[in-house]
Amino acid sequence: MEFFTDSATLFRFLVMPVISSQIIVSVMIYFILVRRQISREYGYYLLFLACLAYFLFGRSLQHFSAPEISIWLLYSRVFLLFALGMPALVIGASLHAGIKRSAYLLYPPWLVGALFGLLYVYFMGVFQGAFEPLALTAQLLPKQHQYVAHQVQIWAGFSLLLLPCLLLLIKVHSSPRQTQLSLFLVGALSFALLFFLGSAGYIDYWLYYTGSVVCALCWAYAVFQNIRNIKGKAALLKDELFFQIKSSSAEKTEEIRALLSKLEKTSDGDLELYKMRVRDILNRLTDSSIEAGGDSSSLMLRHQEKNQAIDSSRDMAELSRLVAEEAAEYSDLLSQSADLRIKKQVEQAKTYIFEHAHQAIDIETIASQVGLSKGHLMRVFKAQVGQTLNQYLAQVRIEKAKYLLKSHSITETAFAVGFNNSNYFNTVFKKQVGCTPGQYKQNLDDN
Repeated sequence: MEFFTDSATLFRFLVMPVISSQIIVSVMIYFILVRRQISREYGYYLLFLACLAYFLFGRSLQHFSAPEISIWLLYSRVFLLFALGMPALVIGASLHAGIKRSAYLLYPPWLVGALFGLLYVYFMGVFQGAFEPLALTAQLLPKQHQYVAHQVQIWAGFSLLLLPCLLLLIKVHSSPRQTQLSLFLVGALSFALLFFLGSAGYIDYWLYYTGSVVCALCWAYAVFQNIRNIKGKAALLKDELFFQIKSSSAEKTEEIRALLSKLEKTSDGDLELYKMRVRDILNRLTDSSIEAGGDSSSLMLRHQEKNQAIDSSRDMAELSRLVAEEAAEYSDLLSQSADLRIKKQVEQAKTYIFEHAHQAIDIETIASQVGLSKGHLMRVFKAQVGQTLNQYLAQVRIEKAKYLLKSHSITETAFAVGFNNSNYFNTVFKKQVGCTPGQYKQNLDDN
């Protein structure tokens, strides 16, 4: 078991590794919680972070372990980082950068990483007396085995992390849509560079713990920014798509498809995330259709069937087609429901006018009774009835007046049907009927 002899050593080999590993574990937890918003390759990134956290924290554990345990902690730390962590990062970042998934991409990093890991463990193990040397290296001195182990560490850091990250960063640098990946690579590159320099002896190797802190912070910032942007864009697109569908007509079909395509892109290829977003749109459309007067039972059954179709879909293009078709259906349904709702509100206005024609009513009062604005009611009433509200009100009052004139005087009738001025009543009556109220009453008496 090793002990710390001074505060500088304590800081280098206990404080820094613990702080670095804690930050990385926090990023890992964040990745797990929001994995669908990061990228499809989050599993590779998690594996790299797990190996890196163990590599860093294991350095502190070595100081508190018995010698026979300490050396195995060293071997496992380095082997897992070389064989699993670094290859996982390279593969994940390559896929994230748009490189096609193939055997040439997936297998070589694992094989090379495992080879570097085994070579390091072997040469360091021979130096520390944990293994007997093989015949091939038996002529080397223990110090030479240690030197080879350090060379293996240098070349592993260069070929498995530093060079791939640098090449990928150059590839994605010119793409504005790869900001998140660029931040991932910058973070990884900071660790790779310090790891390489520390292994080569150019700096104190504990300094790559500092690089790991930069790596973790870059990744946390990248994920935070990406989720915020995606949520903002997705929310705007969903709202735009929803209102486009509600007001859609045949010529807007292409606009709907274009919006669905944009929503698909904000999902970053994640089918489950895209499903969640289109479900939200369909939920809102179903609610709107029911509120517009649609049959709730049939709409809920239809909603259930479409959700099952969404769940069983395994292809984003197929899912987009399904949603586009459903959007068209809902657009027609909402349009029909809107027409029915307008007709119903116009009938309510007509009923209210008939029942209150004898009172001093105005358009604002009628509009508030049927739940429409004054301007909207005036437009839809004229379109449905063919008359303005004032013309219809006058017509109802004159029809009531024609009936009352059989038993009431002209003045009584005028006030009974809502006119405050008998002269104005005479003018409107003559315009509507073609004769004055007096002439109409005379004709009734003659008959």
